[in-house]
Amino acid sequence: MGFAKGTRENVALDPTCLVGADVRRRLLAIAVDAERLGADLPASARYLLERIVENARDADRELRALIDSASIMRGELELQLEPIELGKLAGDVLDGSLLATERARLQTDLRYRGTVMADAPRLMHALETLLRGALDHAPRDAPIVVRLDGPPQRARFQLVASDLGELTEEASRAFGGEPPRTGIGAALSTIRKVVEAHRGTITLERADGRGAQIVLELGGTATRGMLARR
Repeated sequence: MGFAKGTRENVALDPTCLVGADVRRRLLAIAVDAERLGADLPASARYLLERIVENARDADRELRALIDSASIMRGELELQLEPIELGKLAGDVLDGSLLATERARLQTDLRYRGTVMADAPRLMHALETLLRGALDHAPRDAPIVVRLDGPPQRARFQLVASDLGELTEEASRAFGGEPPRTGIGAALSTIRKVVEAHRGTITLERADGRGAQIVLELGGTATRGMLARR
C-alpha cells in the first residue's frame, strides 16, 4: 500500500485551498491507520484495507489538482522538488493507476533512464490525467502509444493515438493558453502550468488525418517557489 507524500500546501487564505488541505490531512490519517491495521489482519481483510488506501490516494490526487487550480488562479504555486527517476515514476503510474483491460490498450516504451528535479506527486497526477484522458476519448479498438525517451537531462513523454476525439481540441486550447470549456480542458490547463513551472513544455502535435500526439518535455532545473499567473 502507498500514499502520496507531502501534504503541505501554499494555502494562503483561499477557502478552497484551506478546505482542500484539511481534507487531504484527514485522508492521510485514514491511510496511515489502515496501513497500521493491515499488518495484523488476514489476507482478505488486508485487501479491503488496501482498497481503502487506494481510494484515499485517488481522492488525494483530485484534491491536489483542485488546490493547484486555486493556487494558480491566485498566481501562486509552490513546487516540492526532489530527484525523480522518470522511467520508474511513469512505470508506477501505468502499473498502479490502470485496470488490466486499460493497460492492454497501451503500447509502452519507457526507455528513458535519466533523473530530473521535479515535484513527484504533481508530475504523477499530470501523467495519470493525460493517460486517463486518452483512454476515455480514443476509440477502444485503437492502440495508444506511450513513449518516454530522450537524453539524460531532457525527458520526452509522448502519448500517441490515431484519434483522441474531444481531447484533441481541448488540448489544443489548453496548451495554447486559451480558456477551458470543459472539465478535462481545465485539468489540461492546470497540467500545462505545472509543467511550465518545472521549466518544461507540453504541446499537441497533429499528424496526418485525425492522428495526434501529446508531447511533454521536462528537464533542466525547476525553481522552487512561486508561479506567476498567466
